[in-house]
Amino acid sequence: MDSALEPEPVRVFLIGMGQKVAGALARYLSGDPRMALVGVARNPVAAQNQLSLTPTDLVLLEWSVLNGSPEDTVRSLRSARPGLVIIGVAADSEAYRSAAPRWGVDGVISSSRIAEELESMHRSFHTERIQ
Repeated sequence: MDSALEPEPVRVFLIGMGQKVAGALARYLSGDPRMALVGVARNPVAAQNQLSLTPTDLVLLEWSVLNGSPEDTVRSLRSARPGLVIIGVAADSEAYRSAAPRWGVDGVISSSRIAEELESMHRSFHTERIQ
């Protein structure tokens, strides 16, 4: 296949992931040429400055690190990097999935099934980017 036709990797930024989860995700992402880890931050406040300086397509945001309004957090992350796709990561993903639209996130994935759900989400994201 002609590499000129292949899209650039999806640039992923992690926010609020614990060290163990972030390490596992970094290993997972480094093994997939369709994705590239471009940044990690402990919380949304720390991420804002980094996002304004780092080309990023997709944020994985751990809900447990949110302090205050999810809507305000999502809005501030998007102001730092317009066009950003934000996916919430939560242990109890079903409760968050129903709230995701009102919070302004693009989706929610389960922390217990993060690899499978990230792969599924990536296929959808990848298809949209090449159309």
